[in-house]
Amino acid sequence: MDYKELAYKENDFDIFVQQNYINEILNIIFSNDNEAKKLYIESQKQLNNSYLLQVKEALRYANHITYSLNSTRNSFLALYDKAYTVKKAEDILDTFSSKNWLYYLYSFDKLVFIQDQEESGNDINSLAKKEAYDENILLYKNFYQAKNNRIIDYVIQNYSKDEYSEEINFYMLNNDGFIIRIIIEKNKDPDTNKLTTNVRIFGYLNSFPKLIAADEKKAIFDIKKYVQDTKTFANFNEYSTETNKVLFIDKYGGNELVYTLIDVN
Repeated sequence: MDYKELAYKENDFDIFVQQNYINEILNIIFSNDNEAKKLYIESQKQLNNSYLLQVKEALRYANHITYSLNSTRNSFLALYDKAYTVKKAEDILDTFSSKNWLYYLYSFDKLVFIQDQEESGNDINSLAKKEAYDENILLYKNFYQAKNNRIIDYVIQNYSKDEYSEEINFYMLNNDGFIIRIIIEKNKDPDTNKLTTNVRIFGYLNSFPKLIAADEKKAIFDIKKYVQDTKTFANFNEYSTETNKVLFIDKYGGNELVYTLIDVN
């Protein structure tokens, strides 16, 4: 990376972290500790394309598609190598979506996602989801790469809170009509009162056929209502919102599309 490229990256990154939604996430995580926030931002600024190449390599072994294929190796040596390689790859990807969540969002337009299904199983509901997934694969594009890293709307869901723990979900709508979710968990040790904060980007993007097709995403889609109608809260009965969820999904095309990270370009 030469001086001009470095200067451009730093300027671009500085503009990126000044956005309101980024500051809201940072303030939730660091509880308005400006020094800790500043140190974290600086650590993320040091990451570059070399780091993304590590992520790209890790995705060869630990993405949702190839993981199950790798697990079918049957020789002892192959299984040993697979276990070591996959574990290392999983650690890299876990760090990317948790510790380095800010760089993940900054680099979002370099990430490639593949259509997937969020849940599987043998019950009737899961089989129905599998059928919907098979149909979606035929109707909608298999791969998705964002045009840019722009977020056009967001909402904060206070999922749960008690004396010793708190979970906050941050839902973001990007320029292409895909929804990104960040999960922030805070836990306080009852003996020492020490607070630990864990952050991770949820492993799936979500969207809907009519949302993707719309020219003006915000004009037709309310992300706050998306959370109210389709997501549960810790102290709510999830079945009580099922009707609202079905109606919401039907309004935007009848299917909730799911994508997972597969590659880096």
